[in-house]
Amino acid sequence: MRSCFSDGDQPPKFEEHYESSDRVLGTGVGGAVKEVRCKRSGRVEAVKSFRKRTMTELEMKSMRSGISVHAELSHPCIVRVRGVYEAQDEVHVVMEKLGGGELFDKVLERGGAVSIKEAADAMAQLLRAVAYLHSRRVVHRDIKLENIVCEEGEGSGIKLIDFGHAVSLDDDEDLRRRCGTIGYIAPEVLRGTAYSAAADMWSIGVCAYSLLTGRAAYAGQTDSAVLHQNRRGLVHYGSSFQRLPLKVRHLVRRLLSLDPAERPTAREALQHPWLVEAAPAQVRLARRELGHQLGGDLDEPTTPAPVQSSPCGSISASSRASSSGLRRKVAKRRSASKRAPEMTCGLLLQYLVAALCQRPKLVVAERRPSQEKALALEVWFT
Repeated sequence: MRSCFSDGDQPPKFEEHYESSDRVLGTGVGGAVKEVRCKRSGRVEAVKSFRKRTMTELEMKSMRSGISVHAELSHPCIVRVRGVYEAQDEVHVVMEKLGGGELFDKVLERGGAVSIKEAADAMAQLLRAVAYLHSRRVVHRDIKLENIVCEEGEGSGIKLIDFGHAVSLDDDEDLRRRCGTIGYIAPEVLRGTAYSAAADMWSIGVCAYSLLTGRAAYAGQTDSAVLHQNRRGLVHYGSSFQRLPLKVRHLVRRLLSLDPAERPTAREALQHPWLVEAAPAQVRLARRELGHQLGGDLDEPTTPAPVQSSPCGSISASSRASSSGLRRKVAKRRSASKRAPEMTCGLLLQYLVAALCQRPKLVVAERRPSQEKALALEVWFT
């Protein structure tokens, strides 16, 4: 990739390397994205241009931070930066061109939701990208269907784009800035409180909800109503959502937990039974990319990730603690079941009756998000 921001007397010129066109491919944070052609190779790329004289000091800082973060990334599910050119009045960011259109448009073309298999495949790829970002201590802060672009060809992959709001946690920036897109932003971001990479997981949950139902996550009819519901996290779990399979609903509800600590990390979400069963190829790729952090064979029961220090600070401390407690409960029951042959028939019958009485009621867990851990326990035993 060509060097980022110029610091020499003769920086490379965008016009020397690329031929511009007026074809607009899309819009994002800061401006439109247009098609360009490399003069040397003839390859068609995409360029996003920023006019510095129209930007405030804060916008300039955010723009430079986002470009610097994006330029360092390299992942199959993230759009690649080819080069950055800075002139006196403009900054041009050249990226690979993706010809399959936005995932948002694909939902509209279908007239509603995509299939559960397609949604699982897209979700797994998005989670692969976000797991990579969070492992590098990067928070995207604007994940939405419009920022997920498909590659050309039927059944091709997807890529996450538009890092205009992305920030590196290594910059010691206090994450309090309200940014993103209404309808996708995590409630804690809208409230102006300090937040973490768990905010990205809420946005992923909204994407999953819309892919699976073909509807917005909020039922408000006006912008102000949607903003109010978004700030309070009042997701509309209507009939189109209730018709989804139990495992699918469970993951979406966990991602849309109002408490950020209750949301799974991207790594943990990739181990959810729904994705393991519906998108096994993507889960295998994730395991190769993340190494030991995603263990086990696809045919084995899915278990929570081992407790370890998180590269994203507080985003997984609580959920991993709850997963550890869940494992201890399961181990205790399994240990008791191994000693069953030594029990008398009467004691064994008493144990089984007690265990059945203690099993969580799925209907209650499904209708009350605060009891989603009960559903997670059910998945272990089925």
